[in-house]
Amino acid sequence: MDYLTTRYHDWMSLKTNLLWVYEGAVPRGGNSPADPAWNQGQKFARFPETSLAWLLLKGRVRVVHDDRVLEAGAGQWVIPRPGLRRQTFSPDMEILSVRFQAVWPDGCALFDEGLGIVFPHDRFPEMEKTARELLAIAKPYIPPDVPTRLSTVDFSLGQFIDIKIALLRFIACLAQVLIRCGVKPTRLGTRDERILHALSILDFMSLTSKPREQDLAREVGLVLSQFVRLFRAEMSMTPKRYLEIRRHDACKDLLINSSLPLKRIAMELGFSQQSDFSCWFKKHYKISPKTFRARFPEVPQL
Repeated sequence: MDYLTTRYHDWMSLKTNLLWVYEGAVPRGGNSPADPAWNQGQKFARFPETSLAWLLLKGRVRVVHDDRVLEAGAGQWVIPRPGLRRQTFSPDMEILSVRFQAVWPDGCALFDEGLGIVFPHDRFPEMEKTARELLAIAKPYIPPDVPTRLSTVDFSLGQFIDIKIALLRFIACLAQVLIRCGVKPTRLGTRDERILHALSILDFMSLTSKPREQDLAREVGLVLSQFVRLFRAEMSMTPKRYLEIRRHDACKDLLINSSLPLKRIAMELGFSQQSDFSCWFKKHYKISPKTFRARFPEVPQL
């Protein structure tokens, strides 16, 4: 691919993960038939920081992101732009859905500007081919009741690698297609290798860890004042804030996409008491974690 050339070291920083892949009917949304969104088939994207691709097999969808509107029907691919959006779909809609991460350490998605787009599936038949290859490899491990909970399934190293390879093939195919449609990939925003090293350390830290800037500075070969200045210049935040964002993301993911009791989630996030976790959550989100979880039905998502 000649649309973007950068150092191999930079490409090593690109985080790629499959969140889910499934084929079938789309839930109509809402917590109950009394919810207005239930009958209207409307919902907001739950994971705005991830990328996705839908192949519509049946029905229609309307996606609103900022002031841009996408409409598509059966036989078309939809690639929405990452970010909060409203999704409205027909009751009979069925899709092949792939949701994944392809993101730089600074949080920028590999593809962002220029999305979303719609195109017929027969224009790029290789898209469906690689998506179905990914589905075939992942299908034995997809929870049948809630296929969006792939992250909760136990995998051997070999099984994980098989899925990772299939995902990378799909991303490579999607990248070629998007380039041909005029969508250019983003470049790595964080260029300093010492900050990339620090981010790698932070990404492998437990969510219960409390990073010390002195330790990170020593690991990357900088004095403390240099490290603090450079990290904030590159990331517009402190290392502590970076890890805190990871903690918030993990918290929301566990509440929405797992059936773990709140006490267990509190422990996973480093809280010794469930009450401490509830106070922390309510401070940041103005509602209790129990109420937050209740607002999301346990059904497959787009």
